[in-house]
Amino acid sequence: MVQLRQTNGLRLALFVNCFCGTFAAIPVVNIENGPIIGEDRGEYFAFEGIPYAKPPIGERRFAAPVLNDETWSEPRNTSNLGPFCMQWSHTIKGNDKLFGEEDCLYLNVYTTSLKESPGLSTLFYIHGGAFMFGGGGFFSPKHVLRKPMIMVTFNYRVGPLGFLSTEDDVIPGNFGLKDQVTALQWVKRNIHHFGGDPARVTLVGFSAGGASVHLHYLSPMSRGLFQNGIAHSGTALNPWVMAEDSARKAQQIAQRLGCPVDDNTSQSMLACLRDRPAEDIVRQVPFLLDYLYNPFSPLGVVIEKQSKLNRRPFLADHPAVLSRKGKLSKVPLILS
Repeated sequence: MVQLRQTNGLRLALFVNCFCGTFAAIPVVNIENGPIIGEDRGEYFAFEGIPYAKPPIGERRFAAPVLNDETWSEPRNTSNLGPFCMQWSHTIKGNDKLFGEEDCLYLNVYTTSLKESPGLSTLFYIHGGAFMFGGGGFFSPKHVLRKPMIMVTFNYRVGPLGFLSTEDDVIPGNFGLKDQVTALQWVKRNIHHFGGDPARVTLVGFSAGGASVHLHYLSPMSRGLFQNGIAHSGTALNPWVMAEDSARKAQQIAQRLGCPVDDNTSQSMLACLRDRPAEDIVRQVPFLLDYLYNPFSPLGVVIEKQSKLNRRPFLADHPAVLSRKGKLSKVPLILS
């Protein structure tokens, strides 16, 4: 349900707008969790920094994401971007290229209409960055929303926090891709509150985002969550997508942080890594950047093993094998 109303916490802001002759109603949308307050930006309504999953901290570090089930009754301000996921960015000058936060699973919804009928189509944009850096906040909806539609951008875990893997069922990996699935689940359950049709979702991505689009076609976790896809400058078959020797890289990071790597399982390593500051883990990225022939994406997508600990792998086989076997979503896909 959509409301345009004045809330107690924003009366002063509304008064200033009225005094200046630029009064604009505040958009309030009731999602599953509770009411959220957005911003009317003229050509579209913006709702930013919506928590779509529980914070991936503590025991949820190096674990599959959990859809956010927190509820609230008072309107929550969602007019500012959430923090980027913690990353070692190639685009920052200087020695310390670390920025972002571990609690980062937020999405942004931009819509040209708040009427629940007829339902608008949704462009679900997956950012690139070699699975190592980037964020949803880098992309503006200004040019996309020239026609009636919705654009969703979001953060997913990148680098070690999103793609570290011991190639077993203890730290199976692909957490960033599972974040993407969780964001899609959130869209399916909530996008109608923003005037969208949950049966009209198109995945769009560039570079690693394009590869992600293709990977969702190959993953049973993503089935039924989208109806079209557009992959720019990246597919699941690019040589940089599938990570090499992930277990050895995980051990290298663990050793540098003083964590055990010589036991028969990865449980001790996992417990130790969860106890280390996230900043220390991400700061190990430079030591992987000269690894073999793929220095730009030292951590990435892996084939997962299904087990009692990992009941729902994102990717159970190599993309080429799955494609040859026809194990993919049978919906339109544009590759460019």
